[in-house]
Amino acid sequence: MSYPELTAHRYTRWTQDYRGITVEVAFWGKPDEPEYYQDGPLAGMPKGVNDGNGIWNFYLWLREEQFSPEDFARLWLPPKVETWGKREHITYDYHVFPFNEMEFHSGCTYYAKEGGLDGKPRAVKVGCDYAHHWDQGRVYTKEFVWWDACACVDSLYALMPNIKRRCFWNGNYYDASEGEETESGAWRSFESMKKEAQP
Repeated sequence: MSYPELTAHRYTRWTQDYRGITVEVAFWGKPDEPEYYQDGPLAGMPKGVNDGNGIWNFYLWLREEQFSPEDFARLWLPPKVETWGKREHITYDYHVFPFNEMEFHSGCTYYAKEGGLDGKPRAVKVGCDYAHHWDQGRVYTKEFVWWDACACVDSLYALMPNIKRRCFWNGNYYDASEGEETESGAWRSFESMKKEAQP
């Protein structure tokens, strides 16, 4: 038995917290070796993703523990069943508050529910892509996409200012006034500092 060749398209991702929100920056494609169609109506056109430049995305992980029950209810959208051909698919109308007012690159284009099974906490993974018609041929960088993602987090804080922060020391969530940023940029609760200082 023979198997198909594994294609060389890359998927690389970086994750880092900004203001307590986990940000994932992702890259798809092969930017360093564009290939070209040899025959047919696309002859001479570059193969691959975004003219061989690849596609960037960023995603925000919005964890239930970080939000008031009222705010998280606005993030946890009701499902819609749509039929495409003979199959039914679950979709979500993410063009509503707060997603429609956040500073995504050309709007929100991704929404998924994560967790919630077997007692695990729930989260919403929401994001956008740099693969719109006007992005074709443009070359973005990891830093550019990261800055956009940070601006998107800032816009979420403007809409929902009471987001709780996760203490890197003990993993618990606190109101922002119950801790501070460390020199490394991580957030730490006063409670954890107090416990560490005790003999």
